[in-house]
Amino acid sequence: MLRDMSGTLAFVEVVERGSFTAAAESLRTSKARISKKVQDLEQRLGVKLLHRTTRNIRLTEAGSIYFARLTGDAESAVEQVHGRPSGWLRVAAPRWLVTKALAPLMVGFREAYPKVKLQLLLDHDVKNIVHEDIDVACRL
Repeated sequence: MLRDMSGTLAFVEVVERGSFTAAAESLRTSKARISKKVQDLEQRLGVKLLHRTTRNIRLTEAGSIYFARLTGDAESAVEQVHGRPSGWLRVAAPRWLVTKALAPLMVGFREAYPKVKLQLLLDHDVKNIVHEDIDVACRL
């Protein structure tokens, strides 16, 4: 069964161009039409593909996997299917929490998931996790 691929095309353009506006310009259509196509695709797939804010878009985990498969990153997609996580994991936490509680856990995590690269953001300030592309934020 051949599906309408316009939603997929809209999604790829949004990711590659970095915005709905740029995708609309590239495809010579309206921003509203691009947004509707991506929403329809998300509804059809049953998952959210993009985190949207007024100033930013970011791929969700499902969106990253879907985009990788669409754009030919087959090795990454196969690793995702086989449950071997890879890529970056950005963790924001206060320095004292990392040294007292998280550091011992990270050793085991690194051994279990060697292809995951940890990036620690040691800061006491509350972060905008969507805007700063943070995967995990620990606060007490």
